Amino acid sequence: KVTEILRSKMDDSLSTIHVERDRGINNLILSAILLRIATAKLE
Repeated sequence: KVTEILRSKMDDSLSTIHVERDRGINNLILSAILLRIATAKLE
């Protein structure tokens, strides 16, 4: 499902993913997990 979303047509947007070192990408990953777009690996 993640691949499908990443390959789909996207609207223009402003992003702050690159701001504050890795904080932006970490928030993106956590948001994807919370929205059930992605899943966390079970231990």
